[in-house]
Amino acid sequence: MEAKSINTNSGVHSRSEEEPLDLYSLPSEELRFAVIAIEETAKRYGIPAPELVARLQKQGLIEGRLWKYYDLLHTQSREYVADDLMECLLNREQKTALNP
Repeated sequence: MEAKSINTNSGVHSRSEEEPLDLYSLPSEELRFAVIAIEETAKRYGIPAPELVARLQKQGLIEGRLWKYYDLLHTQSREYVADDLMECLLNREQKTALNP
C-alpha cells in the first residue's frame, strides 16, 4: 500500500492509495473552498453536483487540482475556479479517452 501525501495550507496529510480521503482531517477552510468550487462548477455548467464529483474523483482532480493548488486557486474568483476546474476535467477525460 503506497502512501500518498496531500499538501494543504496547514501541512501535509498522508494516506495510502487504497484509503478513502478523510475529509475530517482537512482544514475547514480548504474543505469549504472545495465544496464551493464544486458547487459553482456544477451550477455554471449545468451538471448535477454528484455527477461532477464522481467525474472529478475518477480523474483525480479533487486532490490533484483543488487540494494541490489550493493556495493559488482560493485567491481567484468563483468563475475562474469553475472554468479552470472544468477545463482540467475535460482535458483529462479527453486524454483518458485517447489513451485508455
